[in-house]
Order: sequence, then C-alpha cells, then structure tokens
Amino acid sequence: MLNRPEVEGPPADAFNEWPAGPRVAWYAWAGPALFFLFEFLVRVLPGAVEAELQAEFHTDAATFGFNMGLYYLAYAPMQIVVGLLLDRFGGRRPLVIAALVLGLGCASFAASATMGWLGVARFLMGFGSAFAYVGAIFVALQWFPGTASPPEQDLRDAAFKQNSELYASFLPAPCAAAAGPADAW
Repeated sequence: MLNRPEVEGPPADAFNEWPAGPRVAWYAWAGPALFFLFEFLVRVLPGAVEAELQAEFHTDAATFGFNMGLYYLAYAPMQIVVGLLLDRFGGRRPLVIAALVLGLGCASFAASATMGWLGVARFLMGFGSAFAYVGAIFVALQWFPGTASPPEQDLRDAAFKQNSELYASFLPAPCAAAAGPADAW
C-alpha cells in the first residue's frame, strides 16, 4: 500500500464533474438525441406505408421486404465500426457525416423511381442510421458526469433503447396519416 494523504470529498476525475456546465452538456447532447429520433422514424416509417409503396412500385411483399431489409444489411455490421470511429475521431465529425449520409438516403428514397434505387436508398439510410444510437450514448457519456457505476450505466442505456422501441407501436400510424394519401405526393 502506498502512503497517500487522505483527500476529503469525491474523487477528482473528469467523470464526476460537468466538462462545461449542465446547460452546455444538454445543448451538446440535443443534436445526437434529435438525430436518433429522426433515425428511429426513418427505420420504422416504411412499414407504415408498405401497402402504398407496394402499389406505387407494382411489387410483391417479398421484393419489397428484401429492399427494405437492405437497411439492416448496412446498419448491423456498422455497429462495430461506429464505436471504433467515435473513439478515434470523437463525436462531432462522424455524427455529422452520418447525418449527411442519412439525409442523402432519405432524398434518394423520395426521388426513387424503381425498387432497385429504393433499396440503394435504404442501404444509405442504414449506414447513416448506424451512428445515431451509439453516437447519442457516446456524447452523453462525454458531456454528463458519470455518477453511476458501469452496471447502472448499462441498465440506463438499455432502458433508453427499450423506451425508444416502445414508440414504434404508435408513432408510424399518426405520421402516415399526417403525410396524407400516397397519390398526393
């Protein structure tokens, strides 16, 4: 054991203090949190307008499902890469680039004339979306004080993810209704 003088109060490390104050932390986290909300809507809304898209593109459920599934073909493997990129470059650049890729995918989805281009657009959307959840957690862990132990943080992160998944049961229908009929586009 080392002979160290006793220090009063909590340990003085970066994880127990606000890096720039609580207001700045909330502003810093707002962007990734809104990106996650947008990504979540992008992920679930094609299911709400499936019938309209099938009618518009004159396709069957299998072809439609394959093209919409291309989202996860990019999303799932990128989860590993996202963590490495965030650790290497921080949150700002990777999240901005991912949001731009997601936006490009959304614009391509809206302008698609064939199911093939719709699939390419969904792949781009999945690539950009892969950064949203992990990025929001990464920024939160960087900007908010870490007063919880690692198991408590994991539990809090899992609750955040679970609560966001609950919205899938009621968000798509009102959004599709607000968008209006498919032939109005």
